[in-house]
Amino acid sequence: MESWDALLAEGKQMHHCIGSYAAQVSARQVFVYHMEAPEALTIALSPQGSQWGVQEIRGYCNALPSEASLKAIQRWLTAHY
Repeated sequence: MESWDALLAEGKQMHHCIGSYAAQVSARQVFVYHMEAPEALTIALSPQGSQWGVQEIRGYCNALPSEASLKAIQRWLTAHY
C-alpha cells in the first residue's frame, strides 16, 4: 500500500483488519499488496531470514486463498524476491 489511507481503504474494501498492520508497515517491517486475479486478496510480506516471505494472505472477510492464487503468489515471489 502506498499510504495510510490506502491501507485503511484496503481493509474496508476487503472487510478485514489490515489497517492494524499500520505500525509494522510504517516501520517497513511488513509490505502489503493487493492482488486482483485469480481472486482479490491482500498479501502481507515480512522478512524471513535473509528473504521476504508471506506473513499472511486473506481474501474478502478473511477468506483463505485458493490453490490457484497460492501458486500465482509463489511465482511472483520467486520472480521478485
